[in-house]
Amino acid sequence: MNTKRLFLGLDLPSDIKLAITSVIKKLGLAFVGVAWVPENNLHVTLVFLGQVAEKTISLLKTKLATVKPDFPPFMMSTHVIKAFPNWEKCQVIIIELANNPFFNKLVEQYQQTLKQIPEIKMAIRRNITPHITIGRVKKELLVIEKNQPSEMPKLKWEINSVTLYESRLQNNQPPKYLPLENYHISE
Repeated sequence: MNTKRLFLGLDLPSDIKLAITSVIKKLGLAFVGVAWVPENNLHVTLVFLGQVAEKTISLLKTKLATVKPDFPPFMMSTHVIKAFPNWEKCQVIIIELANNPFFNKLVEQYQQTLKQIPEIKMAIRRNITPHITIGRVKKELLVIEKNQPSEMPKLKWEINSVTLYESRLQNNQPPKYLPLENYHISE
């Protein structure tokens, strides 16, 4: 059976991606052993769907198009640079975003719709901390600069659509994220 690795996410405006890439470059001087996320892959994940059969994707797109959030486009903003689960056992470096109740409502509405498709197997997650993954630790995080640049400039942007992405894994390279469909948040 042919499948595609899919997720729902929020794309970032190009100026926000550029500003985050600048932060990543500074962090790259402070840390070794991190695979930094390329600019074109920066996004906020709403729901990870995993492997979805190609024959299910048409139904998936149709169902996702029925989601009509009962709130207008909303603002998201950067908050702080963090390590997951923490700096001592760091596996992932993220930019945590300021919490916005509309973000969790959006996740909830899409999860409820996805539950209606039996072929989609996913865990329902509640109260997700919105974040942008900017780096994955390969083996062990090596700090080469004591004063790590953990300052995050305050960036703000409007969320007005959700994107269905395919994640294509590539040998020894970052995955390639291909937008398959875009769903606008009503105004």
